[in-house]
Amino acid sequence: MKIRRVTLRDLDKISEIERICFPPAEAAGRLSLKRRLEIFPTHFLLGEEEGKAIGYIGGMATERETIIDEMFDCPEMHR
Repeated sequence: MKIRRVTLRDLDKISEIERICFPPAEAAGRLSLKRRLEIFPTHFLLGEEEGKAIGYIGGMATERETIIDEMFDCPEMHR
């Protein structure tokens, strides 16, 4: 398996992974993922096997001890 940073060119791939892995009410939408990638691009990794995306991880940095719901809709909260 190869692990690399996600780029905006991978947006469709991670959007599809998100859609498959989460119920519709919980999955991040394409625009939300795009905004996160634009604001904290170095905090996303993509796993690929034989050239196919098989998973990704991404998250913002914060000084908070726990995450709050607003963080999912407001990537500007990234520190």
